[in-house]
Amino acid sequence: MQAEENAVQYIAKLLYEFGWGVDRIKQHNNWSGKDCPHRIRAEKRWDSFIQRISDALKALKTPVVQGVSYTKQEEDDEVKLNDTGRAAAREIIRRAVADGTFMSKHENVDKYGDGDLISYVFAYVNRKVK
Repeated sequence: MQAEENAVQYIAKLLYEFGWGVDRIKQHNNWSGKDCPHRIRAEKRWDSFIQRISDALKALKTPVVQGVSYTKQEEDDEVKLNDTGRAAAREIIRRAVADGTFMSKHENVDKYGDGDLISYVFAYVNRKVK
């Protein structure tokens, strides 16, 4: 049902914006005693509804970029490229050298770690946007 999916996405967005977890979600029934949300309660789908919100919240916390995975940790952020992302980053760096954006030849680009690759790609994008 589209209305329910809209609710899942909206609730996940609110939780994300406020930095809250799914433990903050309550049924109207908890305060009013009304049978609400009636369909979810009648079909005994509350746990699955919460799980869908949890999954949507996790997706918001984990941005998806082709070839890149990002994990938010307590103290540090960690960005890792998969093989596709590494190949794309290396190609961007090679193009930046070829078009004169980067003065260094970056001869060892195939040996660069994920952090270096990402840094150079951001530098390239930053220079092109200005």
